[in-house]
Amino acid sequence: PPQLLGESNFAQSYWSTAQMVTHHTVNGCNLMPGDFFGSGTQSGTSEAELGSMLEITQGGKNEFELRNGERRRFLQDGDRIIMTGRCEAPGAARFGFEFCPTYEEAICGSEEIDTDFVATRHDSHARYVTAALTEGKNVYVEKPLCLTEAELDEIRGVYGEAERPFLMIGFNRRFAPLTGMLRERIAGAPMVMLYRVNAGPLPPDHWALDPDVGGGRIVGEACHFIDYLTFVNGSLPVTVQAAGLRDSTGWGETASIVISFANGSVGTVHYCSNSSRGMPKEYVEISAAGVTAALTDFRELEVYGEKRDFRKKLAVQDK
Repeated sequence: PPQLLGESNFAQSYWSTAQMVTHHTVNGCNLMPGDFFGSGTQSGTSEAELGSMLEITQGGKNEFELRNGERRRFLQDGDRIIMTGRCEAPGAARFGFEFCPTYEEAICGSEEIDTDFVATRHDSHARYVTAALTEGKNVYVEKPLCLTEAELDEIRGVYGEAERPFLMIGFNRRFAPLTGMLRERIAGAPMVMLYRVNAGPLPPDHWALDPDVGGGRIVGEACHFIDYLTFVNGSLPVTVQAAGLRDSTGWGETASIVISFANGSVGTVHYCSNSSRGMPKEYVEISAAGVTAALTDFRELEVYGEKRDFRKKLAVQDK
């Protein structure tokens, strides 16, 4: 069985969450809603509450003994680490990811876990999804679902045979509050749709640009925006045409994608890594039957052509 090395509480943190957020933002960190926030090591005042191997061994100076007799100063290759944590308050329900191991067998082979969240690099998505569906588990996977048509075919086959075929991809924008308002005011007729993405450049050695690991930015991220246009117009793509630019690194990070849909709608995704940072990051414009809607950064929605024009601006971005 696993051996407990330390157990602590965030209440013992030297800095509060508000102080750490302030520290980040005053240094220019562009924190956004939905970002994961790393607080650093959380340790208490006693030896049983130390939160890292470096603290337990005082930087590798002291050894500690495991139940099997092994003595350690640092982790070794092949060691399996499990982290657990929860958030709770008096009278409130607990929530959070309580179980976080470093080896996939603890998740994929566990009968106690009925839902898997896949948020790894893109090349492993298909493998984890098929494994979870085969075991009859629910699956939430970050986009993209997979990188190749062969992987898609395999997932489709497993999904059709799964005992509990609940599979959800992290296409969050279709659930945004302003998306619901947009669909209420422009729907029914064939649409002309534009989705412009000011993605900005990535370093040439970024893993997302590796075709084998990240699949490139069009496969790895532009699927978000294709899904959005599909959801808004309410029908599936029929044809797709695309053209792209090659930048100095040789990667195609900028492309225009034109899609025709089964209900006669037409959508264009402009995915740009060469735009000015002063422009909005995401802009959607949709026209149908004399009504035009413009959505900016999932914070502001404007609809024209109704009996009364409609405007809605949120206090913060919500996508």
